[in-house]
Amino acid sequence: MNKNLIYFLLLGIFLSILACGKEEITTDPTPPISEPPVPEKLTCNLEKVYKDGELSQSIEVFSNSSFKITHYEAGNISLELVYEKDSDNRITKQTFNFPGSESFYGEYKYLGSNTFPDTVNWWIMENGVPQFADYYLHFYDTGSCNLLSLIESYTSSGTLRSYTEYNYSGENCSGEGQQFLVENGEEELWKSLEFEFDSEKSPYLSYSLSYDNPHNRISSSSTSNSGTRTYNNSYEYNEHGYPISNTETYTSTTGEVTTTEFTYEYSCQ
Repeated sequence: MNKNLIYFLLLGIFLSILACGKEEITTDPTPPISEPPVPEKLTCNLEKVYKDGELSQSIEVFSNSSFKITHYEAGNISLELVYEKDSDNRITKQTFNFPGSESFYGEYKYLGSNTFPDTVNWWIMENGVPQFADYYLHFYDTGSCNLLSLIESYTSSGTLRSYTEYNYSGENCSGEGQQFLVENGEEELWKSLEFEFDSEKSPYLSYSLSYDNPHNRISSSSTSNSGTRTYNNSYEYNEHGYPISNTETYTSTTGEVTTTEFTYEYSCQ
């Protein structure tokens, strides 16, 4: 073999070895930078709500997972809402207790093992005796939201009195609705509704009925013959995705604007 050819072959092999050595040196891996740990998302149970700095609501949970929401006005109890549950954690009874007056309550009825009530019967206490007042039939959206799509209100004698239709077409189950009054078989549009929700967790998520929207209302409006009422809400959230504050701006049908500050306290676990 030609000596020059052998020389160039050896030189090529030598340069290749040097190149490989350089690659190993220049690409020596450095220790990866560790990412900060992602905080664990906990379930938060709402305990208190403050309205403009004053206690507005407190929640007490009983041993059987039933609970009571107490409402306050100027430091005094204005309403107690008591919710009872069955062994499947479904609301079975909701009682309204007003100081100095008799209560009324709703009984929630379910079809089989459904988690959504199909009927709510309402009773008014008169001299300590419950009197059947009216009832509501519930129907549900079959799409991804699985929320109420229709509520029909009937008198105790079974006459349709009103109904509300809901349509969920936006993100986080935002949408619109219409409320109709029914009299002598004639329907009349009473209110048109619009509502928008964020993607975070409602403060009442661990307590609310299964067909409630699990998110927070950003805005809503109600339009009737008297005009339009609107609510706009701006939230701050904790690390678990629950609101800790809410600035709510209400605009009345006359254009009067009122701003209210809400703050929320939780027990997270």
